[in-house]
Amino acid sequence: MLITKRRLTDRLKELKMSRRELANRLNVTTMTLYNKFQNPDSFKVSELEKMVRIGFFKSVIIKDD
Repeated sequence: MLITKRRLTDRLKELKMSRRELANRLNVTTMTLYNKFQNPDSFKVSELEKMVRIGFFKSVIIKDD
């Protein structure tokens, strides 16, 4: 599963979480999170791992191409 803007926004709705709340939990600004939603490939591995820890994702598998 690739991370897309739509999947990110759908997951926020499922969790009833605001972008501001997610940004605070990731320790980034809301503008930084907005930019990452526009380009999901820009998420750092550490941010993806933190998203798993806070329950945003169930798991993340990172494959090296």
